[in-house]
Amino acid sequence: MDQKEELVIFIILISVVLMILIGGVIAFLYQYRKRRITHIAEITVLDEQHKQALLTAQIDIQKETMMEIGKELHDNVGQKVTLASIYLQQIPYKHEENPALSSQITEVNVMLNELLTELRHLSKSLVEQENLTGDFYKILKTEFTKIENLTHLKINFKNEYKKIDLWTLKERNAIFRILQEFIQNSLKHGKAKSLDIVISEEGKNAIIKAKDDGIGFDKEQVTMGIGITNLKRRALDIGGTFSIDSTPGIGTNIEVMIPPKGIEI
Repeated sequence: MDQKEELVIFIILISVVLMILIGGVIAFLYQYRKRRITHIAEITVLDEQHKQALLTAQIDIQKETMMEIGKELHDNVGQKVTLASIYLQQIPYKHEENPALSSQITEVNVMLNELLTELRHLSKSLVEQENLTGDFYKILKTEFTKIENLTHLKINFKNEYKKIDLWTLKERNAIFRILQEFIQNSLKHGKAKSLDIVISEEGKNAIIKAKDDGIGFDKEQVTMGIGITNLKRRALDIGGTFSIDSTPGIGTNIEVMIPPKGIEI
C-alpha cells in the first residue's frame, strides 16, 4: 500500500469520525431540546395545577364565608326584622285615633316585610350554593326553567358558543350570577314578561347578551345602583367587560364580553 492509498484511507477515517461526532452532537442537541420542551410543559402543567388548586381553595373559602353570612342574616338579622314587624303590627291598635300615624306605621310595616323577604332570598342564595360543575349549558337551562316555573317570565335561551364547558369555575360563577341578578332586576324593576339570552362567539371572545321587554329606564336620569355596579364588578373580576343599555318603554339589555384568557386550553 503506497502513501497515496494510506492518505485516502486516513481521510476517509477522519471523515467517518467527524460524521460520527457531528451526528452525536446533533442527537445530543435534539434530545436536549426534546427534554427541555418536556420539562417546560411539565412546569406549565404544574403551574396551572397550582393556580387551579389556589383558585379552588379561594372559592371554597368564599363559599364558607357566604354561607356564614347567609346563616347570620337568617338567624340574627332576619329574626330582629321579624320581631320589629310583629311589634309594628300591634301599634296601630293603640293609635286608632290618629289615622295619619296608623297609615305611616302600616307603610313602614310593609317595607319591613319586603326587607324580610329580600333577606330570606339573600340568605337562601348564600347558604345554598349552586353546583356549577358539569354541562354548563344544562346548568343554565335548568336554572332558567326553574325561574319560568316560579314566575310569569318567559326566558328564551340560546347557546352558540362551543367552548362553554371550558370556562373555569370562577368564570362560570360570575356568568351565572350576572344572568341571575339581571333576571331578578328584570322581574322586580323592569316588570318584564320575556327575556332573551344568547351566548355566542365573536373572534376569540365569548359574548353573553341578555335583553328583556320591561319598562326600561332613562340612563341620563337614573343613577346606576349597587345592582348594576355588582354586575360590572363580576365581569371585571374575570377579565371581561360589561355594558348596559336601556330605553324607556322598550326594555333593558346587557352585554358581557369574556376574552379567551382562562377559557382556551
